[in-house]
Amino acid sequence: MKNDTTSESHDWFLAIAARFFNIVFVFGGVASFLALAYVVYHYAWTGERQILGRTGLLYYITPCLIGVGLCCCLALKPRYKVDLGLIFISLGLSLWLGELVLRFTRTSPRVYLPVMSALAASKKDREKDAAKVAKQFAMSIDI
Repeated sequence: MKNDTTSESHDWFLAIAARFFNIVFVFGGVASFLALAYVVYHYAWTGERQILGRTGLLYYITPCLIGVGLCCCLALKPRYKVDLGLIFISLGLSLWLGELVLRFTRTSPRVYLPVMSALAASKKDREKDAAKVAKQFAMSIDI
């Protein structure tokens, strides 16, 4: 008799946890597809930013694979949903905390400006710097 009660409470907890992780998977999938839309808009559609090299494909493939994978997790059995949901949340929190550590322990407080903005803001030897940039990029620069 005691074994049946434990099994029922285990099934009840598993059902609630599976519902929770369904919500996590849906929000994670939506977030990854929004990240994919952001990358497509800024890098492919408007071209206001550029990704150089073959590693740029990761910016397109990674959010797509994560979104499809999270949507596929919705069809799993509750036991597997809970396991994969815990893995997903653990990895997400680890990446987020790592990003926070890198952000607040940055050794160089420099703000990197685009070349032309840095050139316009330079106070000394502006003409010399402009000539150097013009030679490097094979273009003329008006000051």
